[in-house]
Amino acid sequence: MTDDPLAKTATDRARTPTKRARSAFEEQADQVVSVWAIALTLLTAGAVYLVARHRLDTVGQGYLAVPVVYTLAVASAALLAFLLAARAAIIADHRYRWLSVGFGTAGAIALAQGLAIADLTTIRLAPTPSGAAGLYLLWHAVLPVFVLGALMFPARRRIRSVAVGVFGVALVLTLLDPAWARLPRLVTAGGAFTATYDRVLLVLIVAQALALAAWLWTVRSRPSRPELWIGVGLLLVLLDLVVASGADRLLEATWWSSATLRMAQFGVPALGLLADNRRLLRLLQVHEQSLRERLEGELRPVLRPEVVAVGIDRDQVLHVIQERRVRPVFQPIYSLETGQLIAVEALARFDVVGPSPDRWFAAAQIAGLQVDLELTAARAALDTARDALPPDVAVSINVSPVTVVDDRFLSLVMEADDGLVIEVTEHDVVDDYVSLRDALGQLRAAGCRIAIDDAGAGFSSLRHIVRLEPDVIKLDMSLTRDIDADPVRRALARCLIDFAEQTDTVLIAEGVERLDELTALQELGAHAVQGYLLGRPEPLTDARLTSRPLPEPLRAAIGATTRRAR
Repeated sequence: MTDDPLAKTATDRARTPTKRARSAFEEQADQVVSVWAIALTLLTAGAVYLVARHRLDTVGQGYLAVPVVYTLAVASAALLAFLLAARAAIIADHRYRWLSVGFGTAGAIALAQGLAIADLTTIRLAPTPSGAAGLYLLWHAVLPVFVLGALMFPARRRIRSVAVGVFGVALVLTLLDPAWARLPRLVTAGGAFTATYDRVLLVLIVAQALALAAWLWTVRSRPSRPELWIGVGLLLVLLDLVVASGADRLLEATWWSSATLRMAQFGVPALGLLADNRRLLRLLQVHEQSLRERLEGELRPVLRPEVVAVGIDRDQVLHVIQERRVRPVFQPIYSLETGQLIAVEALARFDVVGPSPDRWFAAAQIAGLQVDLELTAARAALDTARDALPPDVAVSINVSPVTVVDDRFLSLVMEADDGLVIEVTEHDVVDDYVSLRDALGQLRAAGCRIAIDDAGAGFSSLRHIVRLEPDVIKLDMSLTRDIDADPVRRALARCLIDFAEQTDTVLIAEGVERLDELTALQELGAHAVQGYLLGRPEPLTDARLTSRPLPEPLRAAIGATTRRAR
């Protein structure tokens, strides 16, 4: 009795957490968008500074821009708070609830400051400049508190409510006459900021920098687009504070540059989240269309075997079976954790010039010889592998459900060594799952492991997975192809990989032909791979197999993973 290499792969995989990073092109796109957003904001702030230097240096002219800047800021804050609340409700992430309340509270204080500066109300909010300056400081004390609360107490709703209450009371006190509320003077009679204002501002800069660093550290491993946009918003808040520290008085040129950043700190992440929602809707639409096309393909009449097998008669199939004109070739399967060869898949080739293997099997089905031909191919593969394979390498053979339930196949398997993997093809309709499950149970008792082939290629394979509870899932090449550049394929593959991990199932990705595909599958958490990149199907000899070096693409990928782990 030898240890099952595929079972060992599943055990090793469970012990080693997988770091699932997004693909490089996705990260690059996020970086480009974020850099452009920051550059645009800085450019806008610079333009406003130049205009303010020449046109808005007096209090009377400065009032003209207050409604525009603060209306956009408050509207963007409301939109951002709504988008974050909606995301929190959809994905049940409590961090976004904190951030939604935080940005909403900051927007409310921004509204109060805009009203105080423009003096647009009859109740005369914050009648002194110190009140307006105090509202600015209170505004920027909100986000550090709520960001750290989101990271430290994400599910503590009561703490969040207390924080909102504290800032609400502070807002009311600041709106009152500062002398009555015994608040320190922040602005002199001439409109210049006091040393107290500068000291509080410095404390807020440090607090905001810590909040930004904590957020970036928390999401560093695999940041999503919303997390990146939140980071951009927090960075803009920090820039607002830094620019504001250079202002000497209210409504001067540098102060207006800071005010522009106050508008951008809400507007830029809000627009980013809107763009991300649009992207997700577009991907869902593409996914829906893809599923619809696949469903229509499943519902259409399947291409009849007699069409595929044209030109091959029953006598020719019978001759191939009787003369055993079937020879096996084997394609290697490598572990993505260790880089070792863990299995080979046996594929049938016919010593007859002309027709391809699928045409021969189609002809056998028409002639009523499907089971006989599959048994012949399986016997040839097992006879060859018995003497040529090392004990720690499994052999995998493909059979249809009708062959699995045949007693002759069970007898053939009983003669084989342990470590045999039975790949149940998904192309034939299964009318009796009870009989198929009973037959697979007998094969498992004989030491075999059950694999579902071509998972993801159609709804039949998914039905097989649910009904047959396999030990191995083989991801079809239709999902593997271009998985590095296709977010829909990547999302579907990730679902199957997550399912495999939660059910202690080994997932093998077929059809890997490019290094980028291999890297993407490794990042997603696939357990093993096979494909032309790693080795083509070829005859099996003991000398060739034992002397086979580890393929360079796989060696490089495993080496990169090891370096990252260190």
